[in-house]
Amino acid sequence: MPRAERAGPPAGATGRGDAAAARAHTADALATLVAIMTNGDAPATARVSAANAVLDRAWGKPRQDFELSATGDPVAAIQRARQRVHRQRRAGAAETDSGKGAGRGKAADRGKEAGQDG
Repeated sequence: MPRAERAGPPAGATGRGDAAAARAHTADALATLVAIMTNGDAPATARVSAANAVLDRAWGKPRQDFELSATGDPVAAIQRARQRVHRQRRAGAAETDSGKGAGRGKAADRGKEAGQDG
C-alpha cells in the first residue's frame, strides 16, 4: 500500500527511540525556525508560522478559556435549559389538548394522518 494511503508511523518505526532521535535535532530545528522567522525575504506566512512555533516551544501554547454561561456556572445553565424545555413541552401539550383531536392521543392522530380511521 502506498505511504499516502496508510496511517501511522513509517514502516519499520517502532516509536521507541524515535523521540530520542528527534530530540537530537532540537537545536538545528530551532535554529531553522529562527532563521525562517528572521528572514525578511521569506513569505510572511512562513515567518508567522515559524514565530508561532518558536513561541509555543518557549512558552507553551496559550490557553483557550471560554465561558459556559453568563453566570459562569455550567450546572445552573443546564438546569435553566431543562426548565425551559419542560415549560415548552407543557405549553405544547396544553395547545394539543385544547385543539383538534383533544383526548384522542398522539397515536390516533398519527393514524389519521396516515389515512387510517381511529
